[in-house]
Amino acid sequence: MNDDIPRTHPLARISGGESWRMSLPHSTDYARLIWLARGHGQMMMDGIQLAASPNMAIFVPAETLFSMSVTGPLFGTMLSIPVGADIPLPQHAHGIRVPSAQTQSELTTLLDDMMREQQRGLDFHAQAARAYAILISVWLRRTSLVAPPLPDLRADQRLSQRFARLIVREFRNGKPMSWFAEQLDVTPGHLSRACKHASGQSASNLLTGRVLHETRRLLADSSYKIGRIAAYLGFRSASHFTRFVQNQTAASPTRLRIDAPRRRDSSA
Repeated sequence: MNDDIPRTHPLARISGGESWRMSLPHSTDYARLIWLARGHGQMMMDGIQLAASPNMAIFVPAETLFSMSVTGPLFGTMLSIPVGADIPLPQHAHGIRVPSAQTQSELTTLLDDMMREQQRGLDFHAQAARAYAILISVWLRRTSLVAPPLPDLRADQRLSQRFARLIVREFRNGKPMSWFAEQLDVTPGHLSRACKHASGQSASNLLTGRVLHETRRLLADSSYKIGRIAAYLGFRSASHFTRFVQNQTAASPTRLRIDAPRRRDSSA
C-alpha cells in the first residue's frame, strides 16, 4: 500500500483467479484483519498451522508470514491497515472463532459501512476510513478479551515461528537453507521436521513459497524488468531466476507476466 488510509477488499477479488495470492506464504508491510464468512481450509500464520472456518476473524500483523488455502466458495472481507494510519491493534497474530450472531453482525455491519464509504469517495473519506478502522479495532480487541486463551507453544512451534520471522526479514538474501538453520542454531533436518509438524509445510517449502509469492507479485503488479526482479530477490543471474520460476510453475517469468490478470490494486 502506498498511503496511510485503511481500506477494505472483498476476499473473492483479492484471490480472483490467482489462488497463489493467498495460498503461498507471504507477508505485507501493513496489518490485515480477515473476516472469513464462508470457506473451510487451512492457514499458516507466523509459522503455525491453524484451521480456517466460517465466522472467523483472523488478525495478521504487518511483517507476519501468512498463507491460507480454502475449499469451496470463499466469501468475506479483508481490512488492510497501514502502519502510518496509527490505529491501535493487537501485537500478535491470532484467529478468533466468533460464535455469537450478534458479534458477527457487529463486525459485518462495520465492514460493509466502511466499504460503502470507500466506494463513494466523498470529502473527508480518509478521516471516515480511519474512524471505521478504529471502531473495528475496538471490536477486535473486545472480542479478543473474551476469546479462549491460546495454549502455550510447543518447542517445534516456537522454532517454526522463529524461522517464519527470519524468512520475513531475509528471504531476499539468496542464502541457502543451511544458512537459515545456522542462524537458528539447529540442523537443516531438525528445522524442516519442526516446521512440517508445526506449520504443515517443510522449511524449504516455506522459504521457497515466500520467494515465489514475491516473484509472482512483482511480475503481475509491477513493470520492473525481469533482471531487476531477479537481483532484488537475491538470484545470482536472470537465468538462474528463470530456472527457479520454471521449476516452480512450469512457466517462464515472461509468460507469467503476460498471463497475469490486470489489477486495479495490489493489496494482497
